[in-house]
Amino acid sequence: MAKKSHNTRKLPISGCVITYNEERNVGDCLESLSFCEDVVVVDSFSTDRTIEISRQYTSRIYERKYEGNISQKNFTLGKVKYDWVLSLDADERVSPALRDEIAEEFARGFDDLSGYVIKRHVFYLGKWINHCGWYPDYKLRLFNRKKGHFSGLEPHDTVITNGKVRKLKGEIHHFPCANLSEHLKTVDKYSTITAASLPNCSIPAAVPLLVVAPIVKFLEMYIIKGGLFDGVHGLIICAISAFSRFLRYAKAIEMRLSKEGTGQ
Repeated sequence: MAKKSHNTRKLPISGCVITYNEERNVGDCLESLSFCEDVVVVDSFSTDRTIEISRQYTSRIYERKYEGNISQKNFTLGKVKYDWVLSLDADERVSPALRDEIAEEFARGFDDLSGYVIKRHVFYLGKWINHCGWYPDYKLRLFNRKKGHFSGLEPHDTVITNGKVRKLKGEIHHFPCANLSEHLKTVDKYSTITAASLPNCSIPAAVPLLVVAPIVKFLEMYIIKGGLFDGVHGLIICAISAFSRFLRYAKAIEMRLSKEGTGQ
């Protein structure tokens, strides 16, 4: 964990992070937001040292039952002090170049915009990933809360704005997992959430998707989006992403069979 920053150059921006058992990540994440005058953490009752570590960086910590990424992040918008919000996940960091670029934009004035789109660069198994559809992975993370909010399909939130946005050159650095076991746990969790969002997916409809969707996903990421250029890392990423598609529809079938078995 990084030490608490002594940087005194603050901008009237609210940094927002939602957390749950993120003791490994939250310190570095909040450290990267040290240029924001206001930092808000919304925690889902962590059982590790997440809260303890977060208190080293901000007193603005709220605990709330987890009701999905979208709900949690929209909740943070009601707690911030400033209209301009920079939202990060706990496993993300503002790169130094992005921090400086945001400061430059703020000095010029960005009130005519509704937000900024930022590249996200993933560090995976000891290597920066440059293909697979993972880069450049543009995310709208810096925005005016009066002109935008979180929406999307769980567990993948997105920011919806009603005004002009601009791309920044700096990057958000993303450290999604320390090893393959963590990656597979995330796939298991997210595939369950996604399957639950397909209540009208019948078994006859899901069976062909169970076969076709993983193949299409692998070819899309590995060939069309250049995963092969990321070497063995790219092969692993594309294979796990294909497996995630398989799990999505396998779990949809499982849920349907469970409902039929209980007569629902």
